[in-house]
Amino acid sequence: MSSYWTIISCAEWDRLKESIATADAYEIESREEIARLRTLEQARQWELDRLCQETRQRTEDSIHALTESYRAAAEGLDLQARARLAEQDRSFAGQLEQLRAQAAQTGTRASALTEGAEAAAREYSAVLEQALAEHARGEERAKRTLEEVDRLLEQVRALHPSAFLPAAYPSLEAMRASISANLAAGDFQAAMVVSQNSILEASRALIQLVLLQERHSRRSEQLQERGAALQTRAERLSAGGGTLTVEMDGEPAQLPYSIQFWSYGAFDEINGQISALNQELRREADTPTGLDRLGRLEEQLARLEERLEACDQEARQSLAGAAAVENTVQRIYSRLDEQGWTLESSGRQDGDTRKPYSMTYTDGGGNTVSIVVASGERPERPSFLYEAFSPSEGMAAMVKEDVGAALREEGLIPKHTVERDDCALNASPDVFIRRAEQEAEQLRRRGRQRGWDQ
Repeated sequence: MSSYWTIISCAEWDRLKESIATADAYEIESREEIARLRTLEQARQWELDRLCQETRQRTEDSIHALTESYRAAAEGLDLQARARLAEQDRSFAGQLEQLRAQAAQTGTRASALTEGAEAAAREYSAVLEQALAEHARGEERAKRTLEEVDRLLEQVRALHPSAFLPAAYPSLEAMRASISANLAAGDFQAAMVVSQNSILEASRALIQLVLLQERHSRRSEQLQERGAALQTRAERLSAGGGTLTVEMDGEPAQLPYSIQFWSYGAFDEINGQISALNQELRREADTPTGLDRLGRLEEQLARLEERLEACDQEARQSLAGAAAVENTVQRIYSRLDEQGWTLESSGRQDGDTRKPYSMTYTDGGGNTVSIVVASGERPERPSFLYEAFSPSEGMAAMVKEDVGAALREEGLIPKHTVERDDCALNASPDVFIRRAEQEAEQLRRRGRQRGWDQ
């Protein structure tokens, strides 16, 4: 006879699926495992704090060097010049700190920071140039200008100029080398020509780097915090012995939950990518390569956050599907047992709780019915395939109708039923079960490829 394939629904399964999908009480039973995870999280936070402190210290050192140089130069001016500086509404140090605070705010326009850096550099350069003009002439002035440029470039080199100012930085080094070469050759006039605006250009580059480094470090800290939180979540989900607290039949129940198992290994790939991304974020914080690189890492992080969430939900749906299959099996067994059927054999394919469940019943009168229950394309919508074997086709048809009626009485409502023209392929109950299990597995794989929620 032709076999039947039926997709069924049940209100209880809908409630169970929703309970599993929204359960946030993921609990780890082992105290040792909890302690291990806490140690890993604390070590990550310590490393993050260390990197952040080192980055901030580099920025603060540069600001301190600038303000000290500015103060020293200002103190060397005559009384009239110092009076003019005192009349200014803001201090140079305060100006730098204000720019730094603006750079830390992601909403601040880059053009505004560029304008601020230019204004601060011009103020710094004006004071230094005036101090040099009052106290140095010719060769001495050229040498003192080179010394000041060297101090500025020392700070510039500490702030990864190749990453943030790849075009401007080489010209600064070339300018410094030209001044030095002319001084060594005794051509002080040429040295003075080359050194014109050198302090302005070097201080502008340094202030720009301070601001770019500040913006990079703040974004980097935010991404590292997100990456660490994602890593912590992945580690908790992968911990052994975890359970989900859900509601079943109106009562709280705990279901063992392993995201590796129920995601069919998809979690392991995602977890590996999360670890690799966190390593990239740490490298970028320690040795910056630029804001563009941070942007790409942020995109990767957002994708991994979405993928982990989707993987967790799909794994929970797999668990819900397995629970629905078990529920279906119990209902079928209960009903057929009441009607006098005897269970001859039953069990999961390969003993794997994610795979189809098969049953074979006999009634003592020569009639046999084989049933395979599986998660189907959508795990929360189990399907079952069944075939009757009887001395006559008429009796087999009656048997299948009786089975269908029994299921309806159990609240298992057929949503879709297909009668297969495959009687020639089902030579025995065992042959039917093997074919049905293979088809159910194909349906499951097709459902995962399509995405269960699409």
